Amino acid sequence: NSFVTLSKNDVYDGLTQGTVEAWVQWSGSGYDTIFSADSGNCLNPFELAMDNGRLAVWAGPSGCSATFNAEVTIPNPTGWHHIAYVVSATGNEFYVDGVKQTPTYVIGSAATAFFFSNAAAGATKYEIGRSVDNNVETFQGTIDEVRIYDRALTATEIQNDMNTPVQ
Repeated sequence: NSFVTLSKNDVYDGLTQGTVEAWVQWSGSGYDTIFSADSGNCLNPFELAMDNGRLAVWAGPSGCSATFNAEVTIPNPTGWHHIAYVVSATGNEFYVDGVKQTPTYVIGSAATAFFFSNAAAGATKYEIGRSVDNNVETFQGTIDEVRIYDRALTATEIQNDMNTPVQ
């Protein structure tokens, strides 16, 4: 149950669209963070996580109140899965094992385009496997082949990444 803190990267801070993808094998319960961005103390957080067997994105302004929360149910959530969260100028998409999913939007909609620029207020930190905000919600399981893009990938590109190891 380790985590990785990425070095401060202003290139990420300004991204209004992009893709985060990874291979995950979840062995936890509750809420476990796969990838997070935050400027500290719950100021504009962004989290990609497993939430009770569902792939979830939770994001919001300062004060830890969500302005965007969407979830996708994953069959056999403890198996290995390739996951992707994509944001373009027209909104967001979720992929599991290369297949576009239809999320449940708790807050927001498919047209919500929340990405790193929304979370970047000040000295943003990025972490894989743990919530930047509270240094808990550590991912229980294994995360591999994390990729971050500065553009929205197509379904074909996501499927290609799923089948091509990081070199």
